[in-house]
Amino acid sequence: MLTIRFMVIFRIIIILTIVALFAGCGGGGGGSNVSGESVPTFNITGTVVSDDVKQRITVTLSGLNSETTTTDTARGTYSFSGLVRGTYTITPSMVWYRFTPPCQAVTINGSDVSKINFTFTGANGAEHNISGFISVGGVAKQGIILTLSGPNSATAATDGSGYYSFPGLMTGRYTLTPSITEYTFTPTSQTVTINGGDASEINFTAP
Repeated sequence: MLTIRFMVIFRIIIILTIVALFAGCGGGGGGSNVSGESVPTFNITGTVVSDDVKQRITVTLSGLNSETTTTDTARGTYSFSGLVRGTYTITPSMVWYRFTPPCQAVTINGSDVSKINFTFTGANGAEHNISGFISVGGVAKQGIILTLSGPNSATAATDGSGYYSFPGLMTGRYTLTPSITEYTFTPTSQTVTINGGDASEINFTAP
């Protein structure tokens, strides 16, 4: 009798152990599936420009994600990608410049957000301009890139009439250098001193 009872109890223990093992695997699998679900992400894009002038402006994102980027000099655009739903703040910044608006709150709610745009001007004491004209073979040339170095550093491109402008500059000594692979400009660069006023007709030519 004892042997029979022992065998019955032993079989019950084995059955309960097998059931417990299968239950444990099922629970683990469910947890794995939940953790593997992908979370949708979105983009925030915009521009930071001053009239037709584009510079490398620092743009900071704060909120659920925090990161920094810079605008491109071709279109003045910036982009933040891989963002989850939530509220963020976009803030442009550059020494000697002020921005309108100073910052913008952005809420992502299931889709990308675009046209978060800003404009900039020179801050107090940085209200002067350098401008000029570039021609190639005696004809106005669009898309020539100019680099400005000095108290402010920036790049700009000539418009369809061959003109360029650097606004919002503070007093000081600057160097202007045009560059494009297929042309050699005369002069190759020019030094300009701003002392309480604008500097215009800083022109370049190429044959």
